[in-house]
Amino acid sequence: MSTLREFDLIVFGATGYTGKLTAEAVLNQAPTSLRWAIAGRSEAKLQALKEKWVKEFPDRREMGVVICDLSPDIINAMTKRTTLLITTVGPFLRYGTPVLESCVNNGTHYIDSTGEYPWVKAMVERFHDAAKEKGVIVVPQCGFDSVPADLCTWKLVKTLRDELGTGAGKTTFALHNLSFSPPPILL
Repeated sequence: MSTLREFDLIVFGATGYTGKLTAEAVLNQAPTSLRWAIAGRSEAKLQALKEKWVKEFPDRREMGVVICDLSPDIINAMTKRTTLLITTVGPFLRYGTPVLESCVNNGTHYIDSTGEYPWVKAMVERFHDAAKEKGVIVVPQCGFDSVPADLCTWKLVKTLRDELGTGAGKTTFALHNLSFSPPPILL
């Protein structure tokens, strides 16, 4: 990023189950100087989390609170404020596309927790070239739903190395004969 933004990181969906776990990981593991915020629809829930975490982590820089109701203008304003957005707001087929599109358009790096493979495929097809051109890093599928495919790939590579004495160069996870017809307005 060539310009300094208000936040280094925003955790979007911080009041949900996965969002809380993600925000707690930030609190436990990120540098104390991190400029970050929690985001979601409910200001009351976000403020309650902030008050709780400020007490539990007094050595941390106080996080910001960003209200985002999933309208395009508000999403756009949110993604312009941060260098990196981590989103746990799903289902991604319904809510993820405008968030990813806004990140790409605004040069904001993006991480999500989806396990929705068809949606990810559609997003790669739609945004890969623009993200690459702008230098935007997009990392989908950093959530539990991706674990089965990751474990299968790890086991395959381990078996190749340990039992067959060979390595693996590039490994690709593929789905075949997948039927997917999302509503056109979502993609």
